[in-house]
Amino acid sequence: YTTAYGRIHVGSDGTVTYTQRTTYTHTGAGRDIAAHADDGQIHVRLADGTITSLPVRVDIQDAVPSVSVGSAAEGAYGGVVTGSVEYTFGADGEGALYLKIDNGSLVRGQKDAEGNYTFQVGEGVLTLSGATGDFVYTGLPQSGSERDIRFSFTVEDADGDSVVATTSAHIEATVLTAKGEVSGDNTARDEDVASGTSHTVVITD
Repeated sequence: YTTAYGRIHVGSDGTVTYTQRTTYTHTGAGRDIAAHADDGQIHVRLADGTITSLPVRVDIQDAVPSVSVGSAAEGAYGGVVTGSVEYTFGADGEGALYLKIDNGSLVRGQKDAEGNYTFQVGEGVLTLSGATGDFVYTGLPQSGSERDIRFSFTVEDADGDSVVATTSAHIEATVLTAKGEVSGDNTARDEDVASGTSHTVVITD
């Protein structure tokens, strides 16, 4: 028996099975259940030979996307941050991927022909493989103080349901040290101001 969103099958032992074949558009948020979203009728022959119809009403539960951290983010100043996430859009189909770094703005990823996503976040760029979930972030400066950088990935399906996974990279502080020796006359004199005299200083490794 064909219904609006699927098919009802009655087995030889009287077992009734419903198979959904078309996506149902839910209006509620999250994994809501639409009561009596689909229905149909089956015909039953009674012992006296009479055929009667019995209603079959089906509740359909919304599918939601999923996302989790595969490999935690890690990186260092002067390099990149790497990590991975595992995600699916679910039965409702693909919507969008979003990224937020720390308390910044939510940025929508731009998907290319190969299925990979690019997020332009301030001065940095994060690229995410659509096939593996691996990501690379290039927004780190050459040096800085110790900090944590939080990456929040939001997966949204076609009917607006969304889930979030977060991973943080701990970035160690950089210590800049001077190397070498200074030679030459590094003493300035008041009389040099009037005469415009300069002194040569040589720095050697």
